[in-house]
Amino acid sequence: MFKNILSGVENLEVLPIFVLLMFFTFFTLIVVRTFMLRKEDVNNAANIPLNDNKVINQRGK
Repeated sequence: MFKNILSGVENLEVLPIFVLLMFFTFFTLIVVRTFMLRKEDVNNAANIPLNDNKVINQRGK
């Protein structure tokens, strides 16, 4: 059944290459953004579970 659905699509051989390029681009952007983070922001995020006394988000106020 699925073979019949995809048989009518033209240029189907380009799809895996396109998907691979999209994944590689997304992965590269995430890695670059991760290495560009400031050390202060990383330390603040790492300490979030340890800050039990701070209220991060109050609803209704």
